[in-house]
Amino acid sequence: MKTNEEIIKMFDEGYETFALMDPKTKEFTPLIDSLSLLLNQMRVTREVSLEVKKELGECSDEEFTLEASKRLKPKLKEFEKQRKQVDDISFNMLLFKLPDKKGKTFFQLMKRMEEAGNLPIKDKSKRSKIDSVIEDLEKYIDEIKEVSKPFVPAPIDKSQTIIFKVMFKYRKGTWRKIEMKASQTLEELHEAIQSAIGWDNDHLYSFFIDNKFNGREPDAEFTCPYEPEGRKTADISVGVFAFRKSQKFAYLFDFGDDHRFEIEVLNFGKVRDGKEYPFLIESKGKSPQQYPDFEE
Repeated sequence: MKTNEEIIKMFDEGYETFALMDPKTKEFTPLIDSLSLLLNQMRVTREVSLEVKKELGECSDEEFTLEASKRLKPKLKEFEKQRKQVDDISFNMLLFKLPDKKGKTFFQLMKRMEEAGNLPIKDKSKRSKIDSVIEDLEKYIDEIKEVSKPFVPAPIDKSQTIIFKVMFKYRKGTWRKIEMKASQTLEELHEAIQSAIGWDNDHLYSFFIDNKFNGREPDAEFTCPYEPEGRKTADISVGVFAFRKSQKFAYLFDFGDDHRFEIEVLNFGKVRDGKEYPFLIESKGKSPQQYPDFEE
């Protein structure tokens, strides 16, 4: 079995080959699940270690390891059961497929954890080094989630609203601000946009969560319910994307005339009783004609 040091070297020597695989970001969902499980395991191990250290006080490394292992055994057994969904080879392969050598970071973290774990119990830096790795692993998982959007569904907060700024792609200074519940669908956002700009809503449309109109990542596209193929806007709530402030995504209306919009996440709020959503908060600029008369 290769050491963390050897795997880090493999990243430097063979990353370009793995990059040619052009993975779809949705593939990283099981990787995130496994990393999250590992993070929880590390936290539990840390808690048990602190508990044993507090109870035993000054003790030898052997005494500490024996008692901590005894208490951790049933907990780690449960983690091992949950972990079987991704084998080691698949896990490592997914790490190699991550863009920008992000997989290398994982093994660097594990190397740091190994070094901290090998320190004697009496070493005053041991605790802070382990805590630092746990903290950095949590941040690392958040980074991978960013890579994986929109394929890692977030829990929907039904009390939350999301405020969107809908901008005409080629008409600067013309926009609409729309507030809607996190539990409402992309189809309802589409209908709110059509209403806000005063168009007839009589053509096909799609949202592109990666903010790219080229359609090269089919799993980032959500299209109208009456299209024969693709993921449907009526089936997905806006809250599942774990939007962050300033995040942008694309909206294309009428595949023939190709009306393009950019949508920015402005802010978040709370659902108010008695208020109807989606709600048009503010408008700026006159909407262009849906069917301009080019003969005039």
